[in-house]
Amino acid sequence: GGSGKTTLTQLMASGALAQDKRVHMVDGDADQQLIGWQDQAMKADYGKLSPLPWPDTLTVSSPPPSIEELYDQIVGLENDGVDYLFIDTRPGEHAATEDLILAADIVLIPVRPVQSDFLTAQRTVAWLARILATLASGEPAPRVAAALVDADKKARDYLTAVSEAARNRAAEKAHAQDLEVYQVVKLLPLLSTPIPTSTMMQRMPVSGPLTYTRDMYAQDPTRAFQVGHVQHAIDVSISFLNDLAAELERKVG
Repeated sequence: GGSGKTTLTQLMASGALAQDKRVHMVDGDADQQLIGWQDQAMKADYGKLSPLPWPDTLTVSSPPPSIEELYDQIVGLENDGVDYLFIDTRPGEHAATEDLILAADIVLIPVRPVQSDFLTAQRTVAWLARILATLASGEPAPRVAAALVDADKKARDYLTAVSEAARNRAAEKAHAQDLEVYQVVKLLPLLSTPIPTSTMMQRMPVSGPLTYTRDMYAQDPTRAFQVGHVQHAIDVSISFLNDLAAELERKVG
């Protein structure tokens, strides 16, 4: 809880929409922020700008009541031409979440580079391993990956360093306690693109997909600076989504 699951889901949806993909989200969280996302965005304060139509390539639903119906829904979405299905889950270990996990191609664990989060992420990885261990030999299993979220520059520099020299330079600039966290986070199966600390991303739950926010601001030529900030966040979301696609391709290969 509070690790950024819903925000990460919204970020990935934004990246997919920016690439003209069709997206469906299943809101399995207890507070169902995704279900209320459109209503929140319609109430967002954009000054005198006129609300734009909600993207018709983005749909949301609650989880079906049974795993059989979930699989039927997945088949139906594929037949309807949906490109991405993102499933948000509730915090903690729940039997209902296990069903959602086993229906997925990949499970993403968001982790912030702070002491409390990486310990929870480690426990989550162990929990997932126990679930996947129950599968019969040869039965399809989702991949497990971690997403570095809400990461400041020091964390990004250390955790994305491509050489030992670059990592050593980043380590010299980090506080000793932070460095201990980075060294443990690095052991997680991180995707390549880190999600930086971003005001635009933090506002997504109340302002709508990043593409919607960009197009709202683009109505006013004086908002070009804000459009640029949103576009930068969109570029990060696309890069992250490309990492995800590459990880799925690696699974198929």
